[in-house]
Amino acid sequence: TPTDARIYLTVYDKRGREINRIVVNRPGGDIMVNWNVTDKLGNQLKPGIYLLDMKIEYDNGKSEHIRKPVVVAF
Repeated sequence: TPTDARIYLTVYDKRGREINRIVVNRPGGDIMVNWNVTDKLGNQLKPGIYLLDMKIEYDNGKSEHIRKPVVVAF
């Protein structure tokens, strides 16, 4: 059976400054986190390259850590 989890998604700019942090509690199942491409104050980000750092902590004590670059373009 799927395990419940807490997901921490932190967004950094290319200089390593924290832009936004999203925390989601997820009941067992697929992982999906929506981010509206804004900073902590709700300001729309400019197109560019950002680093997404995602940590997933499962209720069973296990965890995963994923770090990926993402291109924001519109």
